[in-house]
Amino acid sequence: QAAINATAGLKPLYINVGLVCTVTGLTVPANSHIVLDGTFFLKTGSGCQVIYITGSNVIIEGYGIVDGNTAGNPTPLGGKMLRGIDTVPGTAPNTNLHDITIRGITVQNVTNVCASFEGVLNGKFVDCTFKDSGNAAQIASGSEYCSFINCYFKNITDFAPAFYEGVSHCSAIGCKTDTCAAAGVLSDGPNVNYQWLPIHDITISGCVFNGQAGDYALWIINQTGNASTNPYNISISGNTFSNAGVSAICLTNTKGVVIAGNTISGGGTSGATWYGILVDTGNSNLVIDGNSISNGGQNGAILAVGVYFVAGCNTTCTGNLIFDDQISPTM
Repeated sequence: QAAINATAGLKPLYINVGLVCTVTGLTVPANSHIVLDGTFFLKTGSGCQVIYITGSNVIIEGYGIVDGNTAGNPTPLGGKMLRGIDTVPGTAPNTNLHDITIRGITVQNVTNVCASFEGVLNGKFVDCTFKDSGNAAQIASGSEYCSFINCYFKNITDFAPAFYEGVSHCSAIGCKTDTCAAAGVLSDGPNVNYQWLPIHDITISGCVFNGQAGDYALWIINQTGNASTNPYNISISGNTFSNAGVSAICLTNTKGVVIAGNTISGGGTSGATWYGILVDTGNSNLVIDGNSISNGGQNGAILAVGVYFVAGCNTTCTGNLIFDDQISPTM
C-alpha cells in the first residue's frame, strides 16, 4: 500500500513476474499507474476487496493476477464487499470516477463480484480474464461510456459480462464466455440511487457465448416492475451463441432492441423446449433480422423453436435462417 501511495501521480509501480504480494485489501488513489505482472493475493480472513479504486485517471495493466482467495475469504467482514477489482460507488451518474483502464489482468477466485465499475465515466476492461468466481463481472450503477473489450469470462456462477442499473453507452466487444450463468442487461433495482434509471444504448457485438450454465445465454430484462425503466436501444449483433440451455437470447420488458446477424446453434435442457430467441412479455419495437438459428433441442429437450413470442409486440422479424440438419431433427 505504501508503494502505491508513494508512486501515484509520479511514476508507474511495477510488480514483477513471480512476485506474490499477500494483501489485506489495496486502495488505489487517483492518478495511479500499476503494472502488475505478479500476483495480488487476498490474505485469509481479510473479507474485503482485493483492489479498491478511489480516484480517477487510474491504469492497472500487465499479465498478472488478482486472486480473491475464495477458500480463505468465504464471507465479507465489517460491511465491506468481497470483490476482485472495485470502484468507490457514487450517488448519481457522472458524479463519481472517470478514466479507469484495467488491461490484461486475470481476476480469479473471488467469492462475490469478480470486477465492477460503479458510476464510472469512460472505463475499460481490455484483454482481461475473469474466472472461477461467485458473482458478476459488471458495469453498473449509472456508469457511462464503459466497455469490456476482448475479455474472457469462465466459470462465473452469475451474470458475466453484465450491465446493471442505469448504465448507458456501454459495450461488450469481441468477448468470450464459457460456462458462466449468463450474460445480462439487467434493471433489477437493488441500488436506491440507480434503480429507477433505465439502461440504454448498450452494444454487444462480436462475442462468443458458449455453454452458458443458466437458462439463457443472454438475458435482457427489467425486474423493477416499472415500465419506465425498461432497457432500450440495445444492439445485439454479430455474436455467436452455442449450447445454450433454454434459450440463447431472452427479452423481458424491453424496447428498441435490435438482434441482427447473430449465429445461434445447439443447446437444450432435458424435458424442456429450446428457443433460439425467446421474446417474453412486456417488449416493444423490436428488430430481429438476419440471424442464423440451427440445431437446437439437444440434451433431451422435447422441442426446438427458432423465434418464439410469448405475447404480441411491435416487431420487425425478417431475413432469419432457421434450420435443422441433425440426424434426428428437433426443430
